[in-house]
Amino acid sequence: MKRFRLPLDKRAKDLSSGNRVKLSLISALAHSPRLLWLDEPTSGLDPLIRSELLDVLFEVLQDGEHTIFYSTHILADINRLVDELCFLDEGEILLRTSKEELMSRWRKISFHWTGDLQDFDASIQHRREGNQHQLVSYNLEKTIDHLKRCKVTHIQEFRLGIDEVTVHIMKEGKRVVID
Repeated sequence: MKRFRLPLDKRAKDLSSGNRVKLSLISALAHSPRLLWLDEPTSGLDPLIRSELLDVLFEVLQDGEHTIFYSTHILADINRLVDELCFLDEGEILLRTSKEELMSRWRKISFHWTGDLQDFDASIQHRREGNQHQLVSYNLEKTIDHLKRCKVTHIQEFRLGIDEVTVHIMKEGKRVVID
């Protein structure tokens, strides 16, 4: 209770929405559960309260004895807490992977190429200005191999943030997760 600085002189129904979320988390953690299910726990919270809540959840996970199933549309929360991700679309699992694996496969790639325009393996969002190309790849290794076979030059890779990757997966669906 002290950590969250909840007013002790108010009833639960009289607390602000942020403080009610804090109280709910305190109640959920009071019995030291090894598994915690949270559905949009930071939705609608101001940035300070959201940060406090994420700090506590991160601490809970530190001992390696606890698991949190965390459902959210707030992509910044994902990067901070997760080790493994599961992407759902209308109840169907599109992809289940570790954050590390996911982030190692996705890149924005720019290159110079004078050949005819064609589809590149494992890529989406291909843009071209003259001979300069830029694409987003969901399978870095496969795309780089393809580019090398095409003899493109000046290949540069740029990491994407978890939020960018998530948006691409949700927009492209099965096309980017089957590979």
